[in-house]
Parts: sequence; structure tokens; C-alpha cells
Amino acid sequence: MELNSLDYSIIRAVGPKTLGTRTGRGYPQNMAIPLLLGFLLALAGDASAAVRPLVMAPGQLLAPSAPVVLGLGAVATPALTLTALTPSLVASPALAAAPAIAAAPTPALAAARPAPAAPDSPAAPSAEPLVAGGPRWISLLKEARQTTAASTRRIMAMRGAVKVRAELATSDTKTITEYNGAPSRVSQLDAPGRIYRHWVLGKEAFEAILEQGALRAGPVSYVEFTGSKHAFIKDIYVDIQGSFFTTPEHSAAEPRVMNQAAAYYVDFRLPEGVSALSLDGDDVMVIPAAPGTYLPIEIVGSSARD
Repeated sequence: MELNSLDYSIIRAVGPKTLGTRTGRGYPQNMAIPLLLGFLLALAGDASAAVRPLVMAPGQLLAPSAPVVLGLGAVATPALTLTALTPSLVASPALAAAPAIAAAPTPALAAARPAPAAPDSPAAPSAEPLVAGGPRWISLLKEARQTTAASTRRIMAMRGAVKVRAELATSDTKTITEYNGAPSRVSQLDAPGRIYRHWVLGKEAFEAILEQGALRAGPVSYVEFTGSKHAFIKDIYVDIQGSFFTTPEHSAAEPRVMNQAAAYYVDFRLPEGVSALSLDGDDVMVIPAAPGTYLPIEIVGSSARD
């Protein structure tokens, strides 16, 4: 049988001596290949892969980095055919010192490989910032017209129907009572084009109002304060919430306004369609809304920025 260069490479790596018996009698070279094939096929089991044959230069051996097994077709042909396996079949490390031979993957293996990772998609855009006059501001204005109108109708329907909800404090110097309902003096505000003032305690909140062009309803309910710091009556109407304001003629320190000094203020007009209530004449007014609701306004002035 005529041996090609690949046969000689394998025989040189294994050699008749390896296949010899203890008596030192080696097998003839024409028996080396069948024995070697049987040895390798036994290691590989029934595994085989129908892939493209590997071409080896004379004197080169397979390295562990290129897992291979001899295909069954090698038994029937004079030339040995080496076929690449899937990564689950690893060649013996006995050939680690030999140079590696790169194998071109077959279409079947190429299809089995994972596709290259797609570049990271850009982060989902965050919510559109609220800027005075911007698209979100316009959208919130439409919502405010509906929500403030509904809140105004609800509160107006409760006028005069006041019931004690809880007595929080009762002493000679202070009385604090919570009520459900609304005082009978509450009325719907109807003064288009009039300028109002919203007092602000903190700089951060003040800057946000100027940038966003909107007030934001807080969690505090309407409080009617009578007296002084040493002796007072405080009536809390828990059903009336929103963003409270007054007129430029009133100071934040007045008892019926905030009862404390404030460093910042914003002067504004109510946009058309936004409803508001007068709670105690011109002293205290409110744009009724649930806590956290944005209420767009038309800003016409403010205190100086620091």
C-alpha cells in the first residue's frame, strides 16, 4: 500500500515501536495504519462530523487546539481524511508540542456559531423634560384644565357641609381640628388676566418653578389660622388640597397666608381654562388638585435669583 505524506507523519509520531509487543517484535509498517485507525476510532466512539477535510503539510501534527477525529471514510481510502469535530470532542493532549493547524469551518459549523453580538442599543430616552411652553407643558396644561375643573366642582358641592374629622389638640393655648367638607365662604375664582403670587420657601423649588413654568400641588391641606404663635386656633380642611397662592399685596408672614417669612416668590397669571378657588377672600386661594399634580402657569415675574 502506498503511503502519502500524512501517513508518514502519523507513523513518525506513533512509530512501529509503539505498536510492538513486549518481545520487541514490531508489526510491519503496512499494519500500522489499520491499528492506528482502530485506536483513534475507539477513543472517539461513534462521533463523527460531516465537515470539510483538513489539509496537513508534511511533518505537521495536530495540536490540542484543533480537536479532530479520523473519519470512517479513511478506512476505505488510501489517503487519510481528517475531519473537524464539534468542541465537545477534544483530541488527546499527547500532541501538544506539535504546531496547530487552523481548520476552515464548514457551513454547518458556521451556522451553529452564535451571531456576533449586536452593538448596545442606545438607552431608552428618559421622560421629556418639563420646560415652560414645551410639548410636555402643553400636554400638562390640557390635563390641568380637566382635573382642576373636576376638583372645583367637587369642593363647591361640599360648601357648608363641614364635619369634625378629628381633634388633634385642645388646650388653653391651642386648638387644632381636622374637618371634612368646605367652609361656606369658598367661592370659584373668576378673574382672568389678574396677577397672583405664589410664595416659595426653598431655592430648589423656586428654581424648578421658573424652569418648568408650573406649580406643583403639595400634600398640605388648607389651614385656616387664627391667633398668634402663643395662642391660636388651627382648622384643617383635609378635602381641600392643591397649590396655594395669594396676591402681591400680601406677605408670606401673614397668619392667613403662610404664617412665616419666605425668601422667594413667583408672580403669575392663570392660563385660560385652569380653575381656582378663593378660600378666604384675596388672602388665600388655591388651584385644586391632587398632591403631585403639575399645574402650568404663565409666569410674569419673580423674586431675584441668588
